[in-house]
Amino acid sequence: MSDTEILYAVSDTGEPRIPGGYVLRRARCVVELSLRCARFPVLRGRFTATEGRFTIIDTAVFDADHEFVVVLDTASLRSRFFAKELTRHAAEFPDLVFSSRAVTLDGRAVEISGRVDLPSTTRALRLRGDLRYVDHERIVLWAKGILPPARRGPWIARRRIHVETAIEFIR
Repeated sequence: MSDTEILYAVSDTGEPRIPGGYVLRRARCVVELSLRCARFPVLRGRFTATEGRFTIIDTAVFDADHEFVVVLDTASLRSRFFAKELTRHAAEFPDLVFSSRAVTLDGRAVEISGRVDLPSTTRALRLRGDLRYVDHERIVLWAKGILPPARRGPWIARRRIHVETAIEFIR
């Protein structure tokens, strides 16, 4: 069965009717970083998520924002090159946190504008993607974006880093 065969209820505003709190399922989470040259990935690395949550508010009832938070373990980065830059700070900064209260759900499309707390700074990150699977017990979210380059720091931080994620959230 392909993901396009999954149907779910949609409200009058186009948002899926799946309000509630969901937690990240650690075994079903991929967060991948890549540096690209001529649109092809030259260097890749993956993180392990330690925790996360996705809170979807029923906007027909409450006037509040959706919430999205994912905590990544810096020591888990599976790339020697990326890890070299981050593990220097792993003792004092063991987790990377991506958090957002600016989540837009439009049917299947999702846009998450948030911030990543890095060892030396906080950087903005906007992810765009879609809900691949939705039912009353779980949500599978796929999204990608680009972490803009820093003005200072090691050369790797001064490059555009592509971020791609696929996460399953469960109740």
